[in-house]
Amino acid sequence: MSSRQVQQSLQDILGYTDREEVDWGKGYLKKLVTTTTTLYNTSASKIVLTPDEEVARCHICAVLAAERLAEKHMPDLKYYTDKIPLQPSRVNNLMGYFKQNLFNMSPVKDMSWTPSPMKRRTRSPVKNNDRFTAQDPQSLKKQLFGTPTKSTGSPSPFVVPQSPDKSNSNSPRKIRRKLAFEEDDDEADESVVPSNDSRSNSNNNLREDSETPSVIDSSSTAPVFGNVAITTPSKRVLDEDYKEDDESRESSVQTESSPRKRRLESPRKKNLLSLLEKRHVNISAADIIKICNTFELPKDVAFHVLEEYYARSSFLTYSWQLVAGLVINCVFIVFNERRRKDPRIDHLILTRMQKEMKSKDLSEVIDSTKMVKELLEGQQWYRELEVKYNYFDGASYNEVLAKKLGSMLQPNNILATEDQYKNWSRRIREDISIREL
Repeated sequence: MSSRQVQQSLQDILGYTDREEVDWGKGYLKKLVTTTTTLYNTSASKIVLTPDEEVARCHICAVLAAERLAEKHMPDLKYYTDKIPLQPSRVNNLMGYFKQNLFNMSPVKDMSWTPSPMKRRTRSPVKNNDRFTAQDPQSLKKQLFGTPTKSTGSPSPFVVPQSPDKSNSNSPRKIRRKLAFEEDDDEADESVVPSNDSRSNSNNNLREDSETPSVIDSSSTAPVFGNVAITTPSKRVLDEDYKEDDESRESSVQTESSPRKRRLESPRKKNLLSLLEKRHVNISAADIIKICNTFELPKDVAFHVLEEYYARSSFLTYSWQLVAGLVINCVFIVFNERRRKDPRIDHLILTRMQKEMKSKDLSEVIDSTKMVKELLEGQQWYRELEVKYNYFDGASYNEVLAKKLGSMLQPNNILATEDQYKNWSRRIREDISIREL
């Protein structure tokens, strides 16, 4: 959040105009700027708003800062809420929600207290409360219900010594399930069937292999004959026939892993697509305002762009095409006088929008502009914008009226027959009825 945006929000709330010179670094104004910034940063991490409510977050924080300053230090401070870019009913609800989440926070309520050791002892039937955890049920039963007896010193049972090849009985017998990216690397291991007497030894080998990256080695596996496999040490040199079979198996594994590599690279290609080609994208209000600020559109025009987008965004496939067309058509109207003086500005505007949309072809931006212009020609706010900035197909408003209605000094319409006169009069009546709406 920039300090300029905070100052603009406070200027709207306190009722200052753009012509007044305000020193934001002194007095109560400095406190208001600091408090508003703190409230904005705190609310951004605690309160989630919708895109249309996010535009009014800074103004609401400014109102809360001014209200708190008026309650504690300056009762005569005047502030207004009519310039918050949101409906009044929703503003009141949001302010109550902000006060509830930002001001009514007690550190004692949020602190998670743990019971004292004395209380834990009184609640537990067993002393120290830690005897039941991690114990064998049989030994616990002897401690609770058995009578104390002396050990008779009976001889320990005979234990059969195990061979050094076998591992302990506590070793896990179930092999971990292979992940998706490990299936291709371990296809050669699936053909090897361990014998029953060396199952524990194979588990140890699997545990050692899991610590090192799994690499297909032609010296570790032998060709499979039916359901029986011959295992050989990794350092033993195989025969030439076996090497040929291993090479064919490696080539098959590589061909099977190639489609998966292509699927992994596909999300990167999606990021290289133009924004105009992305489908079903939800554009936030902050992104639209950022593009409007890039092209230096006035505030009222930016709000019209936002309203037009949200009115049509629910049934659109390519949302960025609508945003690009709205912004460019509005820029053409607002900077109409500059475009008449310098025709190169049109190309600069289009190339700048092409850069913002990450497009490779300028024709995509031009097509979006034409389609949206056909959509906007019947909108009332768009006609009012054309009248305000004196933009009607590159000519002034009076010139357009003279072409449509006819001039007494230089008539542009020469009517030869009655049919032409009827068509001309019908068009004039339609134009007049449209302007009166």
